[in-house]
Amino acid sequence: MSEPLFYREIHFSRLGGALPEKVGSFVVGIPTKTVEAYRKEHPVEGIDAIFRNLISGKEKQYMADLLGLLNPSLGKQAPFYGEPTTLAGPTFAGEEGRMFWKIL
Repeated sequence: MSEPLFYREIHFSRLGGALPEKVGSFVVGIPTKTVEAYRKEHPVEGIDAIFRNLISGKEKQYMADLLGLLNPSLGKQAPFYGEPTTLAGPTFAGEEGRMFWKIL
């Protein structure tokens, strides 16, 4: 049985023009134990910062590549309110048990 994951939705936008253009989103699942351990070590950081710091540069680049972005940056984050069972199989598995689902 796999470890329970803590989920966040990450939205990517392309900058330029009058308004940023949303180009895609991912649901990211990080093992709950990893998130809890990071919170203990960095108690003042919010959940957005925790996710930004726990996702590796390689994982950020792979998400950007899947979306066709040249300059990856973790965009706006939001809670994932869906049911994890509706996600089906992940788009890719990251490091240390992290999972990534491309949803747009």
